[in-house]
Amino acid sequence: MSVTVKISPLLRRYTSGKESVKVKGNSPMECLHALEAKYPDLKRLLYDKQGKLVPMVMFFVNEQRIHADELNNTLKNGDELLISLAIGGA
Repeated sequence: MSVTVKISPLLRRYTSGKESVKVKGNSPMECLHALEAKYPDLKRLLYDKQGKLVPMVMFFVNEQRIHADELNNTLKNGDELLISLAIGGA
């Protein structure tokens, strides 16, 4: 199924400046893997050295935040997935 992945501004330098990308996937995780296949440089920002997603990566499906235990939930055709990074500072 086709899902639009919206790319946060901090990640756009890894997607050739694209704000959104159409991918095929049945779950947020499948969509993330499809996005990584198109833009492999994303991996070094999204994963730690052990290959796990870093805690600052946030996912939203149709503007609703989802958590790590929901990354394999089924998406519907036409859903929008936003991948963003949480930024903290003092």
